[in-house]
Amino acid sequence: MKSEAVWCILIPGMLGLLIFFIGITCSAGSPLVAKVEILEPYVSPNGDGVKDLLRFAYQLGSSGQVGFRLYDRKGERVLEETLGWRSAGVRYEEAWDCMPDGKPLPEGAYSLRLLLDGREVGERIFFIVDVTPPEILFISPSPGSKVPIYTMLIIRVKELSGVGEGYLIIDSDPENRVKLLLPSLRSPIFPLPPGRHSIEIHLVDRAGNETVEVVEYEATPVTEEIVYARCLPNPVRRGGKARFIVKIGAPTTEVELVLYDPAGRVVFRWRMPGEMGEHSIEWDGRDLRGKPLPRGVYFCRVRAENAVKTFRVGIR
Repeated sequence: MKSEAVWCILIPGMLGLLIFFIGITCSAGSPLVAKVEILEPYVSPNGDGVKDLLRFAYQLGSSGQVGFRLYDRKGERVLEETLGWRSAGVRYEEAWDCMPDGKPLPEGAYSLRLLLDGREVGERIFFIVDVTPPEILFISPSPGSKVPIYTMLIIRVKELSGVGEGYLIIDSDPENRVKLLLPSLRSPIFPLPPGRHSIEIHLVDRAGNETVEVVEYEATPVTEEIVYARCLPNPVRRGGKARFIVKIGAPTTEVELVLYDPAGRVVFRWRMPGEMGEHSIEWDGRDLRGKPLPRGVYFCRVRAENAVKTFRVGIR
């Protein structure tokens, strides 16, 4: 009887402790935020109606007061905003204008942490504020120059969020549109009838900022792909430096320069994009393994898509 009485006391107590620990475990394992996701990672709060708002979504595992903290790329806190009461189990999509105190956030990369009752919860999400259109730094061929009747354009830009779309409009004709390849900002080869032409370059970054620049060219009959290829000086002093120079007269996909020793073995190779104009590379007189080449006569072959030029290179 005494033993039975002890078990009657212990079992309810053990059950109570078990229920208590199960409750703690379930509470600790229940996520406060099921998921946080960025809906628009590039924002341009300039008031033009294009990607002006930072959009993100989340679903709470527990109801409470929700807000967020913003950090710059160095991890320093920028600001804290309150969104209000939100219920558990509901997917919320928020839109914030990135205009604290009526002024747009400075350009740059930021991260956001969701707040639930003052605690940071969920994963950190990242976004970029960019209000500056792409800045064109370089166009090849040079604007105003003569180009072949089959030509291509290559563009280099300065851009924070990256270019999301690029295209050319030929002679103000929307139907005559050439899409630029991304991320290289290189056009495919396209035809231009002989004569003068205007080309509108349209670049739109990932935050929706657009740059439009108009350039002009005079299209002429196609010239040689490889106008000339040479080595300066030639012959090259052993252990000294030289420079290979190749001039491309018409756009091509790629140009390859290969140097062969007297036995026909490849000792040096250089590949370059097929952009029109003069290209050069400095060579230190060494082979592919970094060893100085011995004295002798070598053969250099320059190959484009539809042209090949060969010349001798001496090392003395």
